Amino acid sequence: MTKHLVIAVLAALMLPATALADPVSEGDRLSAADICQTQRGAMGVAQFKLAYGTNHDRSNAYGKCVSRQTRAMHAARHAAVQQCQAERRDPNFAQTHGGKTFEQFYGGGKKNALQNCIAQKTQTAQQQQTERGINAAKACKAQRTAMGAADFGLLYGTNANRRNAFGKCVSRLESESETHEQNAAQQCRAEQADPTFPAAHGGKTFGEFYGRNANDSDAFGNCVSSKAKAAAAERQQAVINAAKMCKAERAANPTAFRNKYGTNANKSNAFGRCVAQHAKD
Repeated sequence: MTKHLVIAVLAALMLPATALADPVSEGDRLSAADICQTQRGAMGVAQFKLAYGTNHDRSNAYGKCVSRQTRAMHAARHAAVQQCQAERRDPNFAQTHGGKTFEQFYGGGKKNALQNCIAQKTQTAQQQQTERGINAAKACKAQRTAMGAADFGLLYGTNANRRNAFGKCVSRLESESETHEQNAAQQCRAEQADPTFPAAHGGKTFGEFYGRNANDSDAFGNCVSSKAKAAAAERQQAVINAAKMCKAERAANPTAFRNKYGTNANKSNAFGRCVAQHAKD
C-alpha cells in the first residue's frame, strides 16, 4: 500500500461516512496525480492533451486531469468507507465470502480489518479510474478512425470548431464505463448470492470461478471487470455501426437527413442525433 493511500484511509476513518462535506485530502490529490501520470504515459502526450486540455495550446491538460481525478478519488474514498462499514455490519458476510468473517477476509483482526478493506477498495477505485480514461481514449481513437475526424467532431464536439470532440468523447465514455461497472456489480452480487451458481458453472463456487489469486479475494472484482468490458465492447460496436448507417443515409439524401434528425437552427446536430438513435436500436 502506498504511503499516500495509507494517509487517505486513516483520514477517512476519522470522518463521517455519510457525507462529502470535508475537503479533499492530500491522499486524494496524490492518487489523482498517479492516475494522470499513468494515463499520460499510456495515451501519449498528444492524446492526453486532447482528452483533458481546454485552452488553445492544451497546456492546462495535466492540471485539468488532476482536478477531475481528485474529485473522483475523494468520492471513491468515501464510498469505500460506506461499503466497508456496511460489510462489517452484514451478518451474512461469511456466506458470500468463502465462510470467512470480515476480519478473516480482510486480515488484521478487529483492529485493522476495516482499514485494510477501505485501502483495498480505494486502491481498486484508483485502478478503475485510471483504466477508464485509458480505455476511453482508445475507444475514442477507434471511433474517430472508423467514422472520420469530421463526423467524429459532429458526434461529440460542442464548441464552434468541434476541437473539443476528443475530450468530450473521453468524458462520455468514462461515464458510460462507470455505468457498465455499476450494472456489472449488481449482476455479480446476484451471482455471488445465488446458491445454484456452482450447478451452472461446472461445480465451481463464485470464488473459484472468478478468483485468480491465492484466496480468491479478487473474484468479485474480476466478475465486475469481465462483464463491464463485455458491455463496453458491445456499446463501442453499436456506435460504430450506427455511424456507418447514418453516413449512408446522409449520402443518399443530405437534405432529408438533416430535416429528419436535425433539431437546432442549422441542423448541425443531425449526425449526432442519428447515431444516438441507431446506437440504441
